[in-house]
Amino acid sequence: MANKRGRAAWFWFLFSLIFSPFLSMLFLFFLGETENKRRERIIEEEKILNTYRNSERYSSTYNENDREQWLKANPDKTFSDYYNR
Repeated sequence: MANKRGRAAWFWFLFSLIFSPFLSMLFLFFLGETENKRRERIIEEEKILNTYRNSERYSSTYNENDREQWLKANPDKTFSDYYNR
């Protein structure tokens, strides 16, 4: 539980031996994730979302010829505008 939240597992293990496992779990729950762990989790989630989004964008509904024709017809637009239409 401590590793999952970015905390020092050995400290929380000793804490639970001295005081109470329930008390240590309660403290860990209320302390939550560390900022570094939260950033790592968010970056990992963004990678997963981007992988999903990229596979959708390059599916058979959007082929290169279609994109090229659309960009020629709309010179002031970008690829983002094409995918968000």
